[in-house]
Amino acid sequence: MKKRDLGFTLAEVLITLGIIGVVASLTMPALISNYKKQHTITGLKREYAVLAQMVKLSQADNGNFDEWDWSLNLADFVNAYLAPYLQLIRNCGITDNTCWLPDSKIYDTNGNAKYDTTSANYYTGVLNNGTYVAFEKQDNNHLHFYIDINGAKRPNKLGVDSFLFTFTRAPFLETGVHNISHSGLHFYAQGMPTANHVSNCKKASTGTHCGALYVQSGWQIPDSVDIF
Repeated sequence: MKKRDLGFTLAEVLITLGIIGVVASLTMPALISNYKKQHTITGLKREYAVLAQMVKLSQADNGNFDEWDWSLNLADFVNAYLAPYLQLIRNCGITDNTCWLPDSKIYDTNGNAKYDTTSANYYTGVLNNGTYVAFEKQDNNHLHFYIDINGAKRPNKLGVDSFLFTFTRAPFLETGVHNISHSGLHFYAQGMPTANHVSNCKKASTGTHCGALYVQSGWQIPDSVDIF
């Protein structure tokens, strides 16, 4: 009796490759999205720890937040209380526009430019790990901090690689935006209802609430987020 050839026929190989291709086409987008989300959470945790450490060290040297001189202009305030406690490899202040590349813009979840760090309202720098940081003094009660966890790499989009924080001298209530119960560093819109965060952290919105949503979700990115 003639032994059966144990090799695969061309048809069998093609069928197998076809099945593999179909499975890959179905699973790869989800795998890529999950990888991007995990990368975002890892970077966000890291930079939140950096900013929290900055605030803690400054408080140890300069006293409670309400004892700081909040009447200082942006540059003087950052130079007095914040920049000395960060490991900056570049300090662009408010005049050098080369610390937030490629175009100095921060984009919303729909890809529209929302913030322009070339404005004198922003004090910018680059951390030793390549993260971009910017400060904006709102008034004599609070500042906004901006970070881009992967520097010049795109998309420079809120909720993906760019995030917004609020730093306050005291509890802070702003209708529809902030409900902060104590002084210190907070994700922007922290304290607002989850429904507000969910509607904001979607396409065709702004993404300013995304950090607060991720933290409120246990440092996870919910399935409702469709910006990756």
